[in-house]
Amino acid sequence: MAAAAAWGKLQASCKVCRRSDSVELRKAWGCDADAPAPIFEDDCVRCGGSDPDCGRCDGHGTERALRCPFAVVTNISARIIDYVGLVEASILPVAGGWEDQSATFTRAVRFAMGKKAEWLAAHAEGGR
Repeated sequence: MAAAAAWGKLQASCKVCRRSDSVELRKAWGCDADAPAPIFEDDCVRCGGSDPDCGRCDGHGTERALRCPFAVVTNISARIIDYVGLVEASILPVAGGWEDQSATFTRAVRFAMGKKAEWLAAHAEGGR
């Protein structure tokens, strides 16, 4: 979801959806509750399709998003995405190099950078 909000080319726009005449659009995009149909699909972040008993994707390997990513992305996810941009610009939160950063930070940024690469590659090819 965070990848879709940060790097996706979503048709949804909070600026448009917050207008008073956008009631149907808000329903279709899942701004306030689940949308009647999936807004987009993405690989399961829990199992990536490797677990037939996964509770997140029911073993299909694909998650169906029924809520607008902008409505449900957590603050920590948004911060990690911000950090990806800073790392790509060679700016780290702690003085020093990569090894001076916390293990939690480096794991989170590596994960997010991987998701960004996957998302951009899949959508550059006209996928999902």
